[in-house]
Amino acid sequence: MARLLAVVALALGWSGPAMARTFENCAHRDLKIADAAIVGALDLTLRAAAAVGDTTEFTAWFGVFSGGHGEAVRANLKAIHVELVADEVKAVCLGPQVIDCKDGTYAYVLFDRPRVIHLCPSFFAMPTMADARRGHGDMENGTREGTIIHEMSHFPFIAGTEDECYSRSVCGGLARTDAARVVRNADSYQYFAEDVMLLFLSKDG
Repeated sequence: MARLLAVVALALGWSGPAMARTFENCAHRDLKIADAAIVGALDLTLRAAAAVGDTTEFTAWFGVFSGGHGEAVRANLKAIHVELVADEVKAVCLGPQVIDCKDGTYAYVLFDRPRVIHLCPSFFAMPTMADARRGHGDMENGTREGTIIHEMSHFPFIAGTEDECYSRSVCGGLARTDAARVVRNADSYQYFAEDVMLLFLSKDG
C-alpha cells in the first residue's frame, strides 16, 4: 500500500517531505490517536485526489461530474494534502470544559491559528477507518481521519470550505440538489475521501 501511494504521489506531481507533527496538551494515549489520524488523513487525501472522476463516490458527495467541477475538488484535496505534510501542523487536545467543545463538536480550527487543529474529547471516541472497514462504529459523522481532512479544508489558504451541511445523510441529499454548495462544504471532502479509501480497502481484501 505504501509503494502504491508513492506512485500516486509521483503521478500527481507531489514530493514526500519529512513529516514532523507537533502536539499540545495531549496525554500519551491521545497523542498517539491524534498522530495516527493525521497519518491516515494523508493517505486519504492522496488517494481521494487521484480518484476524482465520474464515479459513484464523486457523484454521491459532489453531484454530477464535470471537468471543471472535478478540477476544483482535486485542487482542494491536493492543497489539504500538501498542508498535512508540512511541519507546521499541530494538534491541540482539549478538555470537556472548553466551551467550543460543547454540543457534540469533534474538532475545530481558528483562522488566527493557521495549521492548528483543536481536538475535542468526542473526537477520540470517533471510529477510525479501520473500524469502518470492519463495519464497526457509527459512520454517520465519519471517522477521525476524515475529521482531520474536514478541519484542514476550512483554512482560507487551503480550500476555504464552509459548513454548508453536517452528516452523511444531510450532505448526501445536498449533493443531489446543489453541487455548487457541496464543492465548498467541508464534510463533502471528508466523506468522499473516506468512501474512496473504503472502496480501495474492499478491493484489497
